Amino acid sequence: MRYKILKKLTTGLALILGVISYSQVGIDTNTPHTSADLDLAASNKALYLNRVANVSVIANPQPGMMIYDISEYCVKTYGGNPTGWSGCLVGSTDGNGTVASLTCGSVVFNPTTATQGQAYTGTLTVPYTGGNGGNYAAQGFTQNGLTFTLPAGSFNTGAGNIVYNINGTPVASGMTSINVTIGGESCTGLTFQVQ
Repeated sequence: MRYKILKKLTTGLALILGVISYSQVGIDTNTPHTSADLDLAASNKALYLNRVANVSVIANPQPGMMIYDISEYCVKTYGGNPTGWSGCLVGSTDGNGTVASLTCGSVVFNPTTATQGQAYTGTLTVPYTGGNGGNYAAQGFTQNGLTFTLPAGSFNTGAGNIVYNINGTPVASGMTSINVTIGGESCTGLTFQVQ
């Protein structure tokens, strides 16, 4: 009886000491890398990140967290400087580039105004943050006689600008309302003055 108790104690003590002295965890490996807390070694499996539709549901996020955003189809991390969720680190599976946000309050029309009935040539610059470096398709739309065109291109990784070329002859005076959607984000009700 005493031998069985001693054997159980010795086995338990050896297990505890082993965990304390060798704290790496290996999955599909008996020898995890000494610099890793977790070593995934399967040659036919993948890491399956938490799938989140909206990062705002994560209470008390901490720097170093990583998720797969199912609404934007990409991987994001939480950083500490600046604090917040990154834009897409790995582009969406449908091949389209994405941005974290369009800076709608900082759009620039150049020249700033047009005149009804007179030809206008200019640009609309839309700043963005959190670009994933992915591609976007060409766009074109017409509003109040003005045609806005955007050639196909790629987002910067991080911040950048999207520049629409504007050509045409405005048919009505007053404020012209423009809506822009690109990279999974939108600016609605942008106003352009036509005299």
